Amino acid sequence: KPHVFAVLATLAIIPLSIAVRALSVLFSTLPTHLRQWERGRVLGILTWGGLRGGISVSLALGLPAGDLRELLLPVCYGVVVFTIIVQGLTMEWVVRRLFPSTRL
Repeated sequence: KPHVFAVLATLAIIPLSIAVRALSVLFSTLPTHLRQWERGRVLGILTWGGLRGGISVSLALGLPAGDLRELLLPVCYGVVVFTIIVQGLTMEWVVRRLFPSTRL
């Protein structure tokens, strides 16, 4: 049962981490967006391309052995695998959708 919970937690955390990334990028670049809102497309690229999770994995590996570590490790690895495979392989598609006239 702990593995099922880890999978469900991973599936819940992936969209949450993307949303948090979007907010952090938005707030850190807000002055730029206030001057030229068309740059909102850049927000999409920075959001989709900015998650990897290596620090989360290293922090989870640093936890002492126990239930918390056994839960967090597969969740962190799941998010990292998602970001590398799904986000990494779809990055070109996202850029082409947001900037169709740009030549890659």
